[in-house]
Amino acid sequence: NKLKYYVCSYPGAGWVALPNVRNEQLQDADKVKKLLSGSLAAPVSSYPPFPGETEAELLRAKIALISSQTVLSPKDYFKEVPADPEVGKKTALNPACTRVGPP
Repeated sequence: NKLKYYVCSYPGAGWVALPNVRNEQLQDADKVKKLLSGSLAAPVSSYPPFPGETEAELLRAKIALISSQTVLSPKDYFKEVPADPEVGKKTALNPACTRVGPP
């Protein structure tokens, strides 16, 4: 719930804020395989049952799952450093890259 997400039905339509996601919705969102209708107010009927009432809540939970499992970094931000051959390869922050953003 750190970020607020907005959606619209088609280009040029008004933006609608998605509701905050609850913990139980996050836990069950990846178990629900459902094609969304495009109506944020549509009820969600699924098995296993989703602990939310509308597609807006399911969409927000799916977005939270995707964003929590996605990491983007600039090219050469990380570099591979030699490691103990028994342990395997490791990655580390490339000291040549400058940090962008808050500390």
